[in-house]
Amino acid sequence: MPKVSQKRKISGAGRETDNNYRVWFNDDKNVVYFKLYRPLTVEEVYEVQPMVQGLVKNLERRLVLIDLTEGSTDMVGREARQAFRETANPKDFDKIAVFGASAAVRMLAKVVIAITGVSKISQFFKTEEEALTWLKEV
Repeated sequence: MPKVSQKRKISGAGRETDNNYRVWFNDDKNVVYFKLYRPLTVEEVYEVQPMVQGLVKNLERRLVLIDLTEGSTDMVGREARQAFRETANPKDFDKIAVFGASAAVRMLAKVVIAITGVSKISQFFKTEEEALTWLKEV
């Protein structure tokens, strides 16, 4: 697992917190990245949702790339899933691509995607390159 320093600022509005996730806007790819390192706490869900929504707010195309290459089957507990349900607004995003998830993690991620109402705009991929290609399609 990469070393992630706590509370370190990442490219403006994004930041790393408690070694569990990293959120940032990639200027070159014009995509918001969300990388999960460890299971999210309820507090982190309430923190990360507005952060991602804020990063895509003024973009012409609101694209999110979720990296679950290091995700585990306990990445989002029951209370955190409820927090996602409460904070999600599918109208905030145009497309969400998820990559790198094992079969078990993919199943859990599909549950989170379903409860947040973004199933119609989300798709899973094996690699980052495949995910970026799909995100960039009009």
